[in-house]
Amino acid sequence: MKALSKLIENIKKLFTVDMSISAATSAFMETLFWPFDRLCELLAKKFDYFKPQTITHSLFEKGFTPPNADDRENFIPIRLKVFLDKIREDGTTREGESYQKWDDFIKMSAARFHYDLLEDANRLRDAFAPFDPDSDSQFELQFDAERREEYSQLFFERIDALLTTSNYFELPRDVVDHVLQLRRPDALPVKAVYDDFLDYKIYARGVRQTPKETFPRWKTAGKCITIQSEVMSRVCVVARVKDGVMLDLDEEKRNATVAQGCGCDQDAAGDAPKESRARTATDRITVKLFKDVALEHMTLVAPRVQLKFPLFDSLKILGTFGAGTTTAIVKMVVAAFSMVAALLMAFAFVLAFIKSALGFLHRRTAYLQKYASRIYYHTIASNLTAIDALVTAAEEQEIKEFTLGYLAALRQPSWATEREIDDCAEAWMRENFNLEVDFESEDALRKLREKGILEEKRGELTEMYRVKSLDETLAILDKAWDEFFQYN
Repeated sequence: MKALSKLIENIKKLFTVDMSISAATSAFMETLFWPFDRLCELLAKKFDYFKPQTITHSLFEKGFTPPNADDRENFIPIRLKVFLDKIREDGTTREGESYQKWDDFIKMSAARFHYDLLEDANRLRDAFAPFDPDSDSQFELQFDAERREEYSQLFFERIDALLTTSNYFELPRDVVDHVLQLRRPDALPVKAVYDDFLDYKIYARGVRQTPKETFPRWKTAGKCITIQSEVMSRVCVVARVKDGVMLDLDEEKRNATVAQGCGCDQDAAGDAPKESRARTATDRITVKLFKDVALEHMTLVAPRVQLKFPLFDSLKILGTFGAGTTTAIVKMVVAAFSMVAALLMAFAFVLAFIKSALGFLHRRTAYLQKYASRIYYHTIASNLTAIDALVTAAEEQEIKEFTLGYLAALRQPSWATEREIDDCAEAWMRENFNLEVDFESEDALRKLREKGILEEKRGELTEMYRVKSLDETLAILDKAWDEFFQYN
């Protein structure tokens, strides 16, 4: 009776006007395959193949432990203005200082970190400029192969430092290779291809578990499969393309680009052969930023992929062609003594071939559209835009860690250990935003030390810390800002 009620409920869903197309399709398929599901449930009592099974996809499978392995965020996922407003409000009410002083502290802190990161950001953009595939600049500094290699290594070092500042961590190569093999029963048949790349790195920021998902048996050949997976909240891919390979050019345009040549040293350009100059100038670096990527969808962020047809679709297309061809051949044999009939059967054979070809193209287009749709909704930024987004995120993270570290240290009654400051900061995040955050107290103390507002002494068992008062801190920050340039 329970199964029958479920069947009736699904049939009613089919006539719901406001149901989305995907939901209506799922309801229709669930209703259509209800007898099949019921049969599989009965077979599961005797055959292991049909018994429910759970698949777990995790970064831990290869022995890799990400920084936030305890399910806490290792960054502060609060919009900067909202976060600083709360810091200003809390400092004013709890520490007894004026609103204006806390407002000045926040403004000077933000200005200081913006200036500190500005030069590093400009260096990063300069290192990326010779490799930017989207550049429309009319003139760019030209380099020979050796200097080009130096700039490439310099860029990878600087982007790695920036991502580390933004609380990203790099996925080891063996972990990347493992994750790219993970699949869902309903996943697109995509294979990552790395033959065109000199180097590639994949970074992630934040890993969280997803709710368990059970797939209907008609999608999994009768099996009852439940998946427990993980999602990376931000993923950054940095890849260097080989000489002569452009990511988004067809073969003809690629050859034309290689033949033109660019990026060689101008002093040697007159003596070097054109082919040699062109060969040293066509490597590029691509930077992509994605959001909310599940482990089994990591092929979406691979620099280059190949779309493969699943076995079922391949058999369906070949079966359609085979059936039409066989029928046409039989009729041609039967009508062998009639020229008109033979011509008609030959025409039918051609139509069967065209129908199969069109079916193949239709399925291919459908898969490409689905893949493009997923890429569209997962992509945040590319190349220079992605670098600018990472710079902004790093700057905001620095400001948040600095101001929260200062507030947490200021709220201590006297000297405090790093652990006490860390616990205070994390408790503040829970109290004000109901978030579990793994606060990087060591990094926050380093920032306070560099700005000259942290005092340290050796305790009985560990180092002890305290920060200067708000008035002293404002004076120190203001003095440092005044002395950035030595003309006063």
